[in-house]
Amino acid sequence: MKRQVMALAGMLSAATCTLMASCAANDDAEPPKGDTSTLPEAAPGSDAGNDADADVDVGAGCNGAAWCMVPTSVSPLSVLKAIWGTGKNDIWAAGSGGAIAHYDGTTWSTIPSGVKHTFNAIWGSSPNDVYLVAAADAIFHTTGANGASATLTPLPVKGLGVEGTRIHAIWGTSPADVRLGSDYYDYLDLEANERLGSQFVLSKDDKGDGGGARASGWSPVPFATGDQPDTLISSIWGSSSTDIWMAASQWNVPGREAVMFHGQAARGGLGLTEVDSQSSSPLESIHGTSSTDVWAVGAGGTIRHFGAGNSRWQLVDSPTTETLHAVWASAPNDVWAVGDKGTIIHYDGKTFAASSAELPQGRTPTLYGIWGSGPNDVWIVGDAIVLHYTGPSGSTGGTP
Repeated sequence: MKRQVMALAGMLSAATCTLMASCAANDDAEPPKGDTSTLPEAAPGSDAGNDADADVDVGAGCNGAAWCMVPTSVSPLSVLKAIWGTGKNDIWAAGSGGAIAHYDGTTWSTIPSGVKHTFNAIWGSSPNDVYLVAAADAIFHTTGANGASATLTPLPVKGLGVEGTRIHAIWGTSPADVRLGSDYYDYLDLEANERLGSQFVLSKDDKGDGGGARASGWSPVPFATGDQPDTLISSIWGSSSTDIWMAASQWNVPGREAVMFHGQAARGGLGLTEVDSQSSSPLESIHGTSSTDVWAVGAGGTIRHFGAGNSRWQLVDSPTTETLHAVWASAPNDVWAVGDKGTIIHYDGKTFAASSAELPQGRTPTLYGIWGSGPNDVWIVGDAIVLHYTGPSGSTGGTP
């Protein structure tokens, strides 16, 4: 692929940008030890035509790069950690220093948050029901953006003495079903017994307001009784309210850095069962397209997949040893992952391969979040950067 340097008026003042293949490890690098199995090919009829040794087909913009830098009004000192939306014209991004931005289909506008926390995750059930989370005392809800303005309503965890506990993940299925994943915390329950947890669920009042139940606070989700290791929940994703995956780390127990929990309906609640991740490297992000197509990525370029008939997570060949911070999939043969040193890789139904991106000259920013409204509208955020993918060159649809 031709490499070139070009000027771009973007996030960095008078920036110049370098076109590069965004996979920090070269094609000859071996995957982490033990991560050497091959995922089965995509189902017949899927679009999985890329050669295993080739980069992902490049897009039409950025002089040949697949991913183009997009200007925003976010401070160049901000690290954007999360991105999520409901469609092409309604996308939220957030990160360090209380940074929040909204995209309306044309322009990224900053939304003042009034805090200096680092936002780690975003989720919503609709354009009018969106959460941005940083810590137990820095959880915000918005009913949507109007141009460059939005009302952010604080909804902190109250009365548990867990202020400052970092929130890493949020996921739900409806306005009445929202779950947070956090650092390990301890609190006193109503009987003044010490309890331990790393999740919160949204409590709702029973009054209703004509548009559904209203938020009245967050309830802790305690561990089972007995001694429990310190557990950090880094990511949550599910295909339904009774099929939820959680990536966790239990740092005070050797060999428990990559714990995967599966939540299923049990006695009117959610019963968690541990499923072997086959990884000793922490897993940071989970995403999938169905209950039988779930992906997880993490440290050292680790990639795992859980599919139909699996009893444990399957090892997947990775073209990088850089830590992967986020994964997003639109289909079983269209999966993206991003991470350190500008790493962007794509799965076409057969293998993961490096993609190309326009990046600031002289540095390769860490990429933390990825989300798309579809296969040809995918966004990445990271260290003072926003990237956009609009599909392979010469194509108006389909996957790369």
